[in-house]
Formats: sequence, C-alpha cells, structure tokens
Amino acid sequence: MSKFKTSLRTHTCDELRIENVNEDVTLVGWVDSIRDHGGLIFIDLRDRYGITQVTVRPEENCFEEAQKLKNESVISVTGKVLKRTASPNPRLATGEIELDAENLKIFSASETLPFEIDKSYETNETLRLKYRYLDLRNKKILKTLEFRHKLIEFARKFFYEKGFLEVQTPLLTSSTPEGARDFLVPSRIYPGNFYALPQSPQQYKQLLMIAGFDRYFQVAPCLRDEDTRADRLYGDHYQFDIEMSFATQKDIFEILSEFYEKMISELSNKKIWKTPIPVYSYEEVMNRYGSDKPDLRYDIEIFDVKDIIDASDFSTFKPKKFVRAIQAPKSSKFFSRTKVEEYEKYAKDLGASGLAFVKIENGNLQGGISKFFSENLQKKLIERTKTENGDLLFFIADDDFEKSCLYLDKIRRKLGEDLKLVDENILAFLWVTDFTFFELNDEGNLDIKHNPFSKPDATISELKKMSKEELLQVKAKQYDIVCNGYELLSGGERNYDREILNFIFQILGYSENEIHEKFGHMLEAFKFGAPPTAGAGIGMERILMILTGETNVRNIVAFPKDAKGFDPMMNSPNEAMEKQLKELKIEIEKK
Repeated sequence: MSKFKTSLRTHTCDELRIENVNEDVTLVGWVDSIRDHGGLIFIDLRDRYGITQVTVRPEENCFEEAQKLKNESVISVTGKVLKRTASPNPRLATGEIELDAENLKIFSASETLPFEIDKSYETNETLRLKYRYLDLRNKKILKTLEFRHKLIEFARKFFYEKGFLEVQTPLLTSSTPEGARDFLVPSRIYPGNFYALPQSPQQYKQLLMIAGFDRYFQVAPCLRDEDTRADRLYGDHYQFDIEMSFATQKDIFEILSEFYEKMISELSNKKIWKTPIPVYSYEEVMNRYGSDKPDLRYDIEIFDVKDIIDASDFSTFKPKKFVRAIQAPKSSKFFSRTKVEEYEKYAKDLGASGLAFVKIENGNLQGGISKFFSENLQKKLIERTKTENGDLLFFIADDDFEKSCLYLDKIRRKLGEDLKLVDENILAFLWVTDFTFFELNDEGNLDIKHNPFSKPDATISELKKMSKEELLQVKAKQYDIVCNGYELLSGGERNYDREILNFIFQILGYSENEIHEKFGHMLEAFKFGAPPTAGAGIGMERILMILTGETNVRNIVAFPKDAKGFDPMMNSPNEAMEKQLKELKIEIEKK
C-alpha cells in the first residue's frame, strides 16, 4: 500500500510500475498535457512526485469529459494499470505502464494560463511573481525547493547529533544595531511604541547561553530592510543559527568545517577546493584579492607595485597613494587592442581614474606602459607579480585603498569569467578572520564593522587609552566563511564583559539613557554569570545558490518579493485601513 494513500487517491503519479499491472488504482493531479490520437485520448497526469500516462478510450463513459479537458485542470482518474504495448517512455519512472481510464472526475477546470509552465523562466519576472503559484509548478523550481527541504533536514540531523537544542526565539523584539535597517511594528497596546522584527537572534542566543543552554540551534528567520542584490532577498532570509558556550573560534571552525564537508558529501556532486578549509586574515584577502569574499576557484592575485611605479618613468600614477597590479594569466592573445579598451572603459565606469597594462613576452614587458620601465624594473615587476610569458598585467591607482580594492575585485571577477577560469564543480571554501572591530561612517565617526557583540582583541584598560586611529586597528574575534565569491556564514566569539560592551556603545555615540533603554537587559544579564561563547549564522539561501547553480536568489524561495521589495501576487506593501491606523494611534502624512 502506498504511504501517500488518501481517501481520494491510491498512489502518486510516480509510483506505479510493471508489477502493478492489472491493479485497480485512483490517481489525482494536474493535466500536464493532452494528446488526441484519432479516437484515443492520452493524458499525462502530473503531481509533485512525477507523471503517469492515462489512456481514455472512446467506449468509456469518461471519454466525453476527457475531450473537455485543458492543461492544468485538476482531475481524478480511476482505472486499471496496463503494460504499455507500444512506445515505453524511458524518461519516466512510470514509462512501462499506463492507466486505462474507466472513470474521470474534474475537480477544477483551468482557464488559459498567463504563461507556459515549463517556460516560466523565460517569462517576465513581474508576471512570474504575480502568478507565483503557477511558476512553482515548474519542475526546476520544485526540485530546488525539494533540495531546500533536504538541506534543512540535513542541518537539523547534524546539529541534533552534536547535542544542540533547537529553540525558537521571538519575532517581535527590540531594535538592535546590526548594520541594516529594522522593520518596525507599531504596538496597539503601547501607542507610540514599536517592536522591531529581528535582524538575527543574536541577543536572544547570547541570553540562552547565560541561561545555561550551552548548545543552541535554530532555523531562524532574519528580517532586514536592505536593498536587494542577486544574492540577497528583500525583507527576509533564513539562516542556520548556532551558539556554543565554553567555546572559541577554534571549536566553531572544527564543527562548521565538518558541517560543510559532510553537507557537500551527502547532498552534492561538487568537490571542495581544499580541506581542511584554509584560513585567511581580512588584511591578506584584501591585499591579495581585493575582496573579503574572494572567489578562489581561479588563481589571479593582486600585487602592491607602488615602489616600482615610483621608480619608473610612468608619471601618471606616481601621485596616487596606492598603485596595484592584477594578473591576467595566459591572456596576451585574448587581449586585442579592442578588448583592452573594453576593460579600460569598464574600469572607468566603475569609478577608476584609469587602467594601464603591459604584456609579458619573451621574459620582457611589451605594449601598454612597458616603455616606462628599465630592464631592472621589468625584471623586478615580473618577479613581484609572479607573471610568465603570455600573461598580462593591469594597473590601478587610487588614493583610497578601499576604492582600489573595489575596482580590482570587479576586474578580477570579470577576468575569471572572460578567461573561462571558473570551474562550476569546485567549491572554494575559506575562513576569513581578524576583521577590524571599528570603521568610519560617512560622517567620519567610529562605527561597528560587523557586530557590536563580538569580542574585541583588547582589554578594557587598553581600549580606554586608545585614540580614534588606534581604535580603528583593533581586531574583532569575528569570522566569515566564504565560497565562490559569496559570504555564507558570519560569526564570532562573543564579548561577555559588561564594562567593554558599555564602553563600545559609548564609542558609538549612545548616551547613558540610550544604552540603558536599548541594551540594559544585556548588561544586566552579564552581572549574573556569563560564560565565554562563540557562534555563527549560516546563510541558507546562499548555500542553495552555490549548490544548485542558481544566480538569482529569488528562484530558490517559494514566495519572494521582486527586486524593489514588492510582492505583485499579494499586492504588498499596501495601505492600512483607517480603522487599523486609529487603533494604533498612527496618522499618515499625505503628500
């Protein structure tokens, strides 16, 4: 008996095999296609599990009903399982049998669809999202969501076996400084006051550690009012959230390296670039790759060549504070004059002042700005940049290190694609550590680079003596996992010293009253025995992107918003009713 049997069906549309021949069965599902072969009507009946061919003969009472059918109508078919005598379909699991229909019932007739289901990926995204329930019938999206389910199942099993306790934290909470805008929820009971939807369960999981729950896990919704990108949804995303007491960065690295390695082994045919997963400092990846989430599937590096340029006759870049070069391996034939000009324009469109180049041929520099280098400087440049015959070097100059990183990272990624250096079957994981704790905001004031609750690599007495410039050099016990250019995980060792936490909030410009109002609960909790802890949030959607090969994150969730944060299916956001606003004591300013 089928485990999927209900009062309306005996089997699903992928269960019947040759051993079921002569059985009387009932199938239900959607009409995937209809073919009229001169008297015989063939219906491909589809459900979530697969397809079964149904044959309707003209002598059956249900033949007239079958003639009325349109694709995507929902029907029930009862009949006998027969062996296909002609044209078995090897592409179907049920391809050796067919269902000989004796009774057919139409549950729901479908009208003409706004797009073809199997071509929904070719349809305008707004139309797809307006009729998302139809788009979800596409086999590719169905397979992706089934894979999402398997990933969650794997994660739960993995962490349960490691002794983690799954705890659900609140969705109505207080606003926290975690880098993105909060979604605010007005309170009816406390007029003029607002809840915030959680950007992450950060404070709750630290409080769980103080409560003695030494290993916490959650499939956690995180809600942030951030602009969308190809790899970032608007509004909400999910992460596997963990926290461990009496643990350090080393312990997190061990358990999560095992998590990723087992996940790839069990759920994917892709290969991990290196094991154990290599560890790079933030400073190293920015210097070598121009990004804190580099794609290491291809070996293209960035080099500081300021001293070589200063010693050359190339005066254009000399006034700039930073001059850096990037390799383009085995590409001298690829880079015609037209292609070089394309890259020069690309760099200028990014905001760079210019892009210089040289080619390496016969152990010497040729073309571009090669004439400005002496023989000795040519040798020094080739040795510094590890270039060989047939390679090309691009140069970027800027007074701002971060900007030069931005330009070089984009050029590096473009080189990887254009030179076809990306191996889609490789997953290049790396840990990135030693981020700076503070950064400057647009007003020139100190701000948090990642998370105010991370542990700084300095004591309270050391922090209090530091100047602004010295504080900008303080490292955080913060770490990310990066893979193929995506940040998949962010975490850190947590600060459990209330004096340090209070001082950090003062540095960020919070008054004593604001600190007490927003973070008093954390500071109070630290009075009563707070253990050293470490943890991480593991992004679910980005894992799915790298494992499924999807380039748009909206294709791997069931009901996403569009690129502007609008849901054309639910028509949200939309205006609240006047009655609701009155209850909340809110008045909308009309423009």
